[in-house]
Formats: sequence, structure tokens, C-alpha cells
Amino acid sequence: MDLPAWVRPSVVEVEDLLWLAHRRHVETDGIESDAAAAMVATVMWVWGRIPGPITGRLEQPVTRAVAVAEWWAAAAASDGGATSKRQHRGVCAELGVAYWPPEYDRVGLEEGYAIYQTLSWLLGTLDGWERGRRPPLAIPVRNADGNPAASDQRSRELAELIGATRRRAVLTPPSSSSAASRRP
Repeated sequence: MDLPAWVRPSVVEVEDLLWLAHRRHVETDGIESDAAAAMVATVMWVWGRIPGPITGRLEQPVTRAVAVAEWWAAAAASDGGATSKRQHRGVCAELGVAYWPPEYDRVGLEEGYAIYQTLSWLLGTLDGWERGRRPPLAIPVRNADGNPAASDQRSRELAELIGATRRRAVLTPPSSSSAASRRP
């Protein structure tokens, strides 16, 4: 799959995150499962498959400005009120994109934080989670040929999990019934 040019990680790294998050969502319960589903939704949104994971915004393709606006909405949904509606509206105005508020009734704190982490990594945002340098889940370190680094046991294990997940799963986007009828 093609990614927008603004996405910092490689396609392989993003796909690795997608499959590992999908596996975690399916194999766990509660907050951990919900957070993993939010990571999947974020990647699916960037690929143009579903509405924005935190706001339900409908703009496609997802530009860097739209992704930054969604990142701010995720920050607002996960920081306990430290990011005000006024700040978020101001950022959207500066970016030249429509303001869409976070859907607090649909997305919890953990999901909001998972979206924030995922977008920080995809954007490579220096003032984001882990300075945009680390994915929200461990992914395999791969050689230029796409194979996991032979000397890295954990990377080989993660690559095996990804392979097993891909073989047995059909990836479907999370439901977003309310987003299609929303307007900014």
C-alpha cells in the first residue's frame, strides 16, 4: 500500500505496526485491546480507508496538515483537558483545515493516547510522544531486504508473529457509524 509522502516510517514499518496492533486487539481485552484498535484505526485512516480515528473527519487524502489537526485532537482527548478547544481551533486555523472536535463520547483516554502515539510516530513530530521516534508497539528491526535482523532474536519473534497474524486474519476497519453523518 502507498503511504502519503509526509509519513516518516517506511511502508514495511507501518504494516508491521498494523499487524502487531491487530493481533493485540484480537488477543487481549479491555483497555489494551481498545488502544490497539485505535492504532489500527489510525493507520487505516492514513491509508484512506476510514474517517479520522478521533474526530471522524472525512478529508481524503490525509494531508500532513489534516494529520496534525487529528494529532492535536488526540492530544486533547488524552491529556485530561490541558489542550483547550481554543488551542485546537487555533491550530486548525493556522493549518488551514476545518476544526473537528474530538468525539469524547466514542473515544476514551487510552484510545486517544494510542492515536496520539501513533500519529506522533507517523508524523515524526519532535514535540510528540517519544519525540516521534518510536512506534507505540515494538516492531521488528529489518535489514534492507525486509528480513528481520538475524542477530536480533526479538525482531525475529515479532516478524514470526506478524507472519502468523497475516496468514490467519482478515483485516477489517473498525466501525465508525457516527462519523459519516457528522459535519465540522
